[in-house]
Amino acid sequence: MVDKARFMKRKITLYILFVFLFVAEASAQQAFQYRYHIFDDYLLNPGYVGSKNYYPILIGRDQRFYGLNDGVSPDTYYLSLHSRVGEGYMFSKDGKINKFFEKFGNMAFGLQLFQYSYGPTVETNIGVTYGYHLDLNQNYKRKNQRKLILALTPRVKRLGVNGNALELNNDPLGGNSAYYDSKITELADARAWMFSADVGALYKTVHGEFGVAALDIVQSKNKMESEFLYINEISYETYDSLYPTKFLVNGKLTYIDMYNSAKIDVKFIPSLVAIYAPKTQASEFYVDLMLESIFKEHIAGIRSEIVMTGQLGLNIHHSRIYEPSTFLQPYVTFDFKNITITYAQTINIDGDLARTAGISGGGQISVILKLSNDRVIRAQQKKVSWHD
Repeated sequence: MVDKARFMKRKITLYILFVFLFVAEASAQQAFQYRYHIFDDYLLNPGYVGSKNYYPILIGRDQRFYGLNDGVSPDTYYLSLHSRVGEGYMFSKDGKINKFFEKFGNMAFGLQLFQYSYGPTVETNIGVTYGYHLDLNQNYKRKNQRKLILALTPRVKRLGVNGNALELNNDPLGGNSAYYDSKITELADARAWMFSADVGALYKTVHGEFGVAALDIVQSKNKMESEFLYINEISYETYDSLYPTKFLVNGKLTYIDMYNSAKIDVKFIPSLVAIYAPKTQASEFYVDLMLESIFKEHIAGIRSEIVMTGQLGLNIHHSRIYEPSTFLQPYVTFDFKNITITYAQTINIDGDLARTAGISGGGQISVILKLSNDRVIRAQQKKVSWHD
């Protein structure tokens, strides 16, 4: 009986070490919001806050490693919403409530919420964005609109351990009740709060978009972060930060027309994203190739209405966090009036699957509610209107 108890103690100690090292080395496993930019660019760069002509409310889920037991597969639930506030935005354009928000002028606000779990570890990530839209002078020849958006997103992140996931069913004393070691009890009570901030800027025209951002540029320390971790008088070196500062550059072309008719328009929209963390020398690159088909019908005069929008795309992700790894993420989107549904599948084609567990395999699904979406196309304003 003593040997069995000693064996259980040793097993528990190793398990605790694994959990702490997992938390300490989770830079490739956290709920990085920019990995979901195919659903809404606002999750990539805070400079996209309020860049739509409607109020997008995004709800989604990301589940990796299909087929594994519950609690083993990494799961992320995410929610976001953002909008301009003044100048005709915020609910009905002729309603009384908009009179109050007109005083905010070119301001925009947004909210991001992520809930990430992997085994016993749980992370909650909340960001609130403030943005300001600068309407630049129109293009001299074509009178196309141009805009510069500046944004700041303060974040609060909570790291913790799910005590139920640490429960051991093997009681070393031979009983039937669940067994908890004192070290596991201490680990289950571990909580940590982190504060950080993102800043971003976006230059937007009818032809394309160019953005820059700094993610986690401001950070605070917490009790789960230290240079060394001591377990059983043994020192283990860890990262000094779970969220190293990252710099981001993104660009997108929106003017490439593949086919135009009275019933359907087809556009090719390529985009590129580059992310670099100087302290850890980690980098990520995204190339997105997307075809967008807009199905429309004639209303009256020179006006048409968008009946449905479909998107078929391929996102290529190359990561150099631990070792070079490449992922393919094909996705399909259906936009029916004021609701958009997107499904994406992540496929690992190169790299160490075990070391990049947080971003490999599985699929993602999202739903966007597009409130107050104007789907009328006015031909006489084609050269000066925004394309979403």
